[in-house]
Amino acid sequence: MSKHLIVMLTVFLIGACSMQEQDTRLVCDCDYVLKDFKKEVCYSEFYDVDNNSLVINTSKRKFSFNGFNYPEGDKTHTFADDFISFKFDTEVQKFYQRFDRVNLVFYESKQNIDKYIEDKYPIWKPSETTYYQCRVVEGV
Repeated sequence: MSKHLIVMLTVFLIGACSMQEQDTRLVCDCDYVLKDFKKEVCYSEFYDVDNNSLVINTSKRKFSFNGFNYPEGDKTHTFADDFISFKFDTEVQKFYQRFDRVNLVFYESKQNIDKYIEDKYPIWKPSETTYYQCRVVEGV
């Protein structure tokens, strides 16, 4: 009787493990930047603006852009059917990311504090948003 139980548990565990969602891997190329309300070309002296990696696994709540890994199971991300978003605000900066699952467009936006009026009312600089067009990659 116990041999049958062990076999059934083994089959169940193998089946459950094989049903886990695989990571979705994308490569994202910078399309344009909105800075000071103007559309600009992508440019950086510090990193390649193209071939950025985006790795997603909804069942694990995994989201990684360009090597920056958010903790798996992180609750700061919203995983919806047609988008994934992340928002993080501090007293001096607002940061937002959104991945459109339908059009495969990813963007990240940041906005920094400019100054305070009467030491309590923040005035924010215009946000800077970088848009990427992504594509799914096969293999490793």
